[in-house]
Amino acid sequence: MLGNIYDEDKIKISISFILIIVLVSMSIFYLNFEYSKIEKLIENFISNAITFVSICFGFYLTTLSILFSSRYIKLLNNEDSKKKTQRQIHTLKEYFRLAIYCALITIVFCFLILITLKLENKNITFILFSFFLGFFAENFIFIFLLLKVFLNALVIQAKNDKE
Repeated sequence: MLGNIYDEDKIKISISFILIIVLVSMSIFYLNFEYSKIEKLIENFISNAITFVSICFGFYLTTLSILFSSRYIKLLNNEDSKKKTQRQIHTLKEYFRLAIYCALITIVFCFLILITLKLENKNITFILFSFFLGFFAENFIFIFLLLKVFLNALVIQAKNDKE
């Protein structure tokens, strides 16, 4: 599922996702939260998360359009030193693809949780909320990873301007 991204990033993403799901599930089920008290908290959090993920999605698309129109994109046609089987542009494409999928999956989970809150199904809501938080955290990781690429492009673009 994580495709052609760097192995160290696959490990970071997988471990953080699993760790968040396990920790949230354990805290919800073992701390025995009263559903009526946590229901409003979840609903408010979901509302704010939809806004955040929409901003992430906008960031991904804006970054793509800026990179697409820069001279940096030509430099990415080289072989990727960490992934010998592909070019750097393909690696970057994979990161953007996964980031956008993650944002969309997060929003789908938001709507599923809102539906289960209205149906008052406590266990399904908590399970979905655990997975939602896992995907929500992945958005932060993808923003960080893509911001690194964007900052590298900024440095290379500045070097090219001096030449």
